[in-house]
Amino acid sequence: MKSLIRKHAIVLDNRKTSISIEDAFWEALKAIATARATSVANVISLIDAHHPNANLSSAIRVTALEFYRDRKLPSWLRSGRHQLPP
Repeated sequence: MKSLIRKHAIVLDNRKTSISIEDAFWEALKAIATARATSVANVISLIDAHHPNANLSSAIRVTALEFYRDRKLPSWLRSGRHQLPP
């Protein structure tokens, strides 16, 4: 199945930005948000805070991979803290 890359407009830390990501990864973001009982925007904010020096679209893909590989939320995403790992 072919997954198109789509651009999504979002607001991070009160600034407008956009991410280009495949539909499958956008669906994964929605699944992660549901698992955390929060919004997709909040999940993206947490991902951005946890991977400050990474391309955001790539960080989202890695997080989705971890989520499905481990069948659970990574510990840093479960906690919802906006801090860097040690």
